[in-house]
Amino acid sequence: MIENKSYFTKKGLSDNEAQAVAFALSLYTGPKSETCNRTTGLLIRNKNGEGLDVSIKEEMYKAAVILYYLVKGLSYIPYYWGTVTRLCQLTDHELTYYMPEYLITWIQFSSSEKGTREVSNSLFKRRNTIFKIYSLTGRPIKQFSNWPEEDEVFFLPHSTFLISKLEVQFHGTQHNTYAASGIRIKQLVSVMD
Repeated sequence: MIENKSYFTKKGLSDNEAQAVAFALSLYTGPKSETCNRTTGLLIRNKNGEGLDVSIKEEMYKAAVILYYLVKGLSYIPYYWGTVTRLCQLTDHELTYYMPEYLITWIQFSSSEKGTREVSNSLFKRRNTIFKIYSLTGRPIKQFSNWPEEDEVFFLPHSTFLISKLEVQFHGTQHNTYAASGIRIKQLVSVMD
């Protein structure tokens, strides 16, 4: 984490801010990524007027500072332009949103692997949907990752994508009708929020 801190001090952050940013990136690329995504989802639902339990709000506010430094750190990492691959599990219903020429917004942080190969991590092998994304605003975070074998590209919440192609393939051992691969999506350069 020390070398990660120095990356951010060289970018002009104070020692304390650089350490907080390096810590937030380390948390996301480690076992706490689900916590970051859960908190992002809770913050968005809360801002949209959805009522949340007091205990959930307390959890959300405690984690919000980590999200702040995570986003701040990502703003100092240059964009990656190129193809990335992301594996997800989608239901039949969810897949109906991913049609050519549709705009899709992912409200949570999302990560992907640089290039066109699928992630070798066994956690992702059973996912039924492969996204091939041409990234314009993803941030390469390999040098900050706790998983040195992964060449991760990270997308911020509310990243918007234009679906350019959908291919559905069925595999002999799968019986799920939603088993799809080859969804190709392109991230837009400018999107009105």
